[in-house]
Amino acid sequence: MSTPQAQGLAAGRTEAVRFARFVVVGGIGFAVDAGVLTALLHATALGPYLARVVSFGAAVVCTYLLNRNWTFASRQRRGDRLFLSYLATQIVGALINYCVYAAVVYVTRLPPPTGPLIALTAGSALALIWNYASLRWFVFGGRR
Repeated sequence: MSTPQAQGLAAGRTEAVRFARFVVVGGIGFAVDAGVLTALLHATALGPYLARVVSFGAAVVCTYLLNRNWTFASRQRRGDRLFLSYLATQIVGALINYCVYAAVVYVTRLPPPTGPLIALTAGSALALIWNYASLRWFVFGGRR
């Protein structure tokens, strides 16, 4: 027989594993974002602000696929509707992330790629909590 305490411990472990996976996926997304950002800064005249918009788009698609199939393993909703829900929550996270990014680029005035990469790190760190909570409870089905 399973006690309520044992069930609570199991649920806590499950949540810890899910959060660890989310952090791994976030790291992969960060690498995609940073790689695309750096490539665009070197290969184009987009500048750090517009290049970041493009690099964020690449990271969102990457993290969506990984979060859907590994972190949250959603079997309830698939396809366009799930992606639109994911994108809607990520837009808020992106606003948090981008505002911090733009402020750090502006304040530090460090040249590319150093300044934009430092700014990307700061923005990503601050958006992490919103992103996890919104995906966990709003997009991928709440409590199971």
